[in-house]
Amino acid sequence: MPKDFLESFPLYKKFYYDFINQSLGLVPKPPIKMYCDICKSNQTFNNTMDYFKLYKRPEDYRANGEVIGLEYICMSCKKFKRYFFIEISEDLNWIRKIGQVPPWDISVDKEIGDLLGKERLEIYQKGLINESQSYGIGAFAYYRRIVEGVIDELLKEISVMIDEKNLVEYNEALKKLKDSHNGEEKIKAVYDLLPLRLIPNGNNPLKILYKVLSEGIHSDSDEECLENAQTIRHILIFLITEVKNHQIGAKQFTAGLKRLGEKNKD
Repeated sequence: MPKDFLESFPLYKKFYYDFINQSLGLVPKPPIKMYCDICKSNQTFNNTMDYFKLYKRPEDYRANGEVIGLEYICMSCKKFKRYFFIEISEDLNWIRKIGQVPPWDISVDKEIGDLLGKERLEIYQKGLINESQSYGIGAFAYYRRIVEGVIDELLKEISVMIDEKNLVEYNEALKKLKDSHNGEEKIKAVYDLLPLRLIPNGNNPLKILYKVLSEGIHSDSDEECLENAQTIRHILIFLITEVKNHQIGAKQFTAGLKRLGEKNKD
């Protein structure tokens, strides 16, 4: 059973996965890294039983079309447990969660919550709830509202990371569009000016965000909207986190220089 599927995939969304072995006894049972409510931190969880034992199936029972249960326990406290219920397709091409206890987490990191503010945070969490149930159109609509609400502040904060040779052009572009309510237009005006630090492996997050927002929800299926909604959320988290890390690093660097200067005065 794929580790990333158990850790982060929402309910009812198909995860395409080829079963090399068709019997339940040979389906992998990887350790997973998830939050423990007792330890109050991310911990390693291990599977406590074989799939086939849960339903008193023989080890060589075929996995086709089965609904299986998994029980995972925290390896730190040995108390907190997580449960998953998984449907396996008849052709062994995909799996999906049909139940999970505790439910999908909709908590939000402090830096993200601080940027969003109380009202937008509630909208963001509604998007998370829709995403957890694989309601793609709903999740996309909520996340799009978030982008439209925070894009001005986010682009302003990104400006401190822009290369000096591009900074004037970046600020001029934002100044021209100051009164515009079109977030996509603002993103398009500056996405080619991002520093390399914000373009991991050549993937420009603002350019991708512009493309996803431009496509909208009108012609896409619910599944396609879910993929786009997740892309928006991942980009928002990435940009907010990188800006925050840059601010912390700059603050620590300035403080270090100040201490060094004071030391040299003595």
